[in-house]
Amino acid sequence: MAGDPNPRIYMSDHYPGPKTKRLTYVQAARLLIQAGWPKDEEILTTAVAVMNAESARDPRAYLAYVDLKVDRNSRRGLKRRAQIDALSPTMTLTTFRHAVRKIGLFRHPEVVRSDNGLFQIGRPPYTQLTVEELMDPYENARFALKLYNDRGFRPWAAYTTPRGDDPDPPYMRFMPYAREAVRGVLA
Repeated sequence: MAGDPNPRIYMSDHYPGPKTKRLTYVQAARLLIQAGWPKDEEILTTAVAVMNAESARDPRAYLAYVDLKVDRNSRRGLKRRAQIDALSPTMTLTTFRHAVRKIGLFRHPEVVRSDNGLFQIGRPPYTQLTVEELMDPYENARFALKLYNDRGFRPWAAYTTPRGDDPDPPYMRFMPYAREAVRGVLA
């Protein structure tokens, strides 16, 4: 935001911990059924497509929201803000920390919240589960089902918010792949 004295940078990262592989579309559909999602083709297809748009089916996907305390009233603060704005929003947390140390902002950015796991569930505000619990594919899928039961697919930006010049939300690109996998699992 232009007038925000404490800008936030959003960055993707692979959460540290045991290495995991991305789920296939078929594995994602089976996981949702095991976690209690309804065996409805349209719901499962949409859920798998949303999962892919949110995390690329990576159980350890992690998006950190970082508060940057920058004094916008000083020339030095404005220069540093310009340097921050130039940083790529897709850089990893490790690369970001290295870059901000190099430009002398601070030693450790404050992560104010994070989106975690397959469905990128926010912690806080959506859950009090730990990050480690949300990185468990089964627990993440179960909690996503609770969100879905309460509000449909509205909690996920990949379902509700188009990006760039594309008029469709991101999950739509993955619907054909998800539909093929779900049909195979339900057959």
